[in-house]
Amino acid sequence: MRTNVEKYFAALAQRDFPDACARVSPAFESALAAWSRRAFPELASRDCEVIARRIARGSGDRLVGLQDQVRVRSARVEGDRATARLGPGQTASLRKIGDEWLIERLDFSGATGRP
Repeated sequence: MRTNVEKYFAALAQRDFPDACARVSPAFESALAAWSRRAFPELASRDCEVIARRIARGSGDRLVGLQDQVRVRSARVEGDRATARLGPGQTASLRKIGDEWLIERLDFSGATGRP
């Protein structure tokens, strides 16, 4: 579970959008598409890879460097659900679908900017 979260951010940092999108749940993809309709109304596609590529274009090198440094600090598993703490105010919610832990939600709303 921890590895999937860290590999997701590493894939984004390396601009490997197919790999990053393979690590998210259908619910994450639906939420991303809904967000994209508001953030990028001109974007014709609602595909995870296309949206991730569009976000990366505007993110800059600083964000890419930060994505490559994301690490899971602690995790709690309850059945087919898990929560990973990434840093102060930063969490990833995951769901086990088949044999894989997929990211269902990322919450950085309480991020403090500290490691």
